[in-house]
Amino acid sequence: MEWIGVFRDVVLVFHIIGVVLGVGGASVADYVHLKGLKSMRMERRLQVIYPIVSNLIIIGVFVLVVTGSILVGLNPGLISSGLFKLKMVLVSVILINALVLHSYVRPHMIKNLQEGHPCKSLNKFVFETSLFGSISIVTWYGVLFLALLKGYGFSVLTFLGIYFGVLLLAFVISYNVQIRSNLFRHCRV
Repeated sequence: MEWIGVFRDVVLVFHIIGVVLGVGGASVADYVHLKGLKSMRMERRLQVIYPIVSNLIIIGVFVLVVTGSILVGLNPGLISSGLFKLKMVLVSVILINALVLHSYVRPHMIKNLQEGHPCKSLNKFVFETSLFGSISIVTWYGVLFLALLKGYGFSVLTFLGIYFGVLLLAFVISYNVQIRSNLFRHCRV
């Protein structure tokens, strides 16, 4: 039976690697996006980084889902925990948000860049990138903190209160940073 413990530990290491890829990729994507707002030239140059970072995040999600499934299979009692269920909901949010970012926001971001960020679509563009980017980064870190701090005894409601508060704060900051960036100064009256 000792080999099961070793197997579990190896799977856990790969699970942590998946977290690192996901959280790191989301962090880099948000940082690169906000850095690109300094100038159109810089934003165009950074466009080559997005697909690379996106692939890292996809690999991270895949590794997390596979290793997480194995870990739950090795310890089915996890399913009864309220915080574990919350973590699964947050992972689902990450997956759905990633689909929206990849299939909807990213193509609009490219189109907006190619058109020189037209003023007529500015508010929608900034709203979408702020909303879905904030959901991504806050949820990735939320899953990380939930996994690392589960032993501190906070409730699902406490965590959700903090999560939605941080999500709102991240959105407001992202929206204001983007709307005030150099790329959009031509739209200001």
